[in-house]
Amino acid sequence: MKFLTGILLLFCAVPSEAQKVKTKIEKNSYFKEIYQIDKASKLKNGAYVQLNPLNKDTLCAGRFSKGEPIGLWKFYSKDGPLTHTYDYNSQSFRKIINTGSDSIELPVMRNGAFPIESVDREPFYLGYNEEFKDRILLHLDIEKIINLAKKNQGITVLSLVVDPRGQPRAIRTEETHDLEIAKLLIAAIKQVEGAWLPAIQSGIPVSTKIYLLHDLRFSAGNTTASAMPEFNERPGVYVLNTHFIGVRRAIPSNR
Repeated sequence: MKFLTGILLLFCAVPSEAQKVKTKIEKNSYFKEIYQIDKASKLKNGAYVQLNPLNKDTLCAGRFSKGEPIGLWKFYSKDGPLTHTYDYNSQSFRKIINTGSDSIELPVMRNGAFPIESVDREPFYLGYNEEFKDRILLHLDIEKIINLAKKNQGITVLSLVVDPRGQPRAIRTEETHDLEIAKLLIAAIKQVEGAWLPAIQSGIPVSTKIYLLHDLRFSAGNTTASAMPEFNERPGVYVLNTHFIGVRRAIPSNR
């Protein structure tokens, strides 16, 4: 468990501070949040940490002041290593995740069109490495997705624009095998909380289009799902896999 002792110390307040704040814990399937709120204003105020509920590893850690993140925050991957740190005071990275590509090319908005251009930095969801996708899954109606997958599996491609202020907008369906699944995905994306940092080109924030590829597979005693190709992420492309395995019950013979 990464830095558990240090994290516990963050939440040990002196008596005078303890009278003003209280610690809250919220948990879902993807992450566990432990944070302090001001008793009077109900705003986050003090230490904040996200933990992986499976192994209790730290996903991110930082501090809030009057509901706003402040100071240096640390973000980790789900398998352990520190991936990036961000200073909210100076609004700059101290360390940034390596995309594995020296050249980043993305659709950049030019007079309403999106020609492919080189950028210095891709749009960046400020969270642990899988947080954007986990928050989509958190709001996705999985039961409906499973029922739809039994009838129609395939690929849905959505796009959204991250503007120079880091605001996501213009969420659209580019291609889909099922319009109902596309609607469920768009509804989930609209509920995602958190902040984006815009793409940077020649030191200037620009509007860029990013894509979410939803790979839906349902296997029920056949090889259809496993025969489909695998998809890899790259700058500006997020792959969201929802793969399900169904069990078919054999109907006993009357003989």
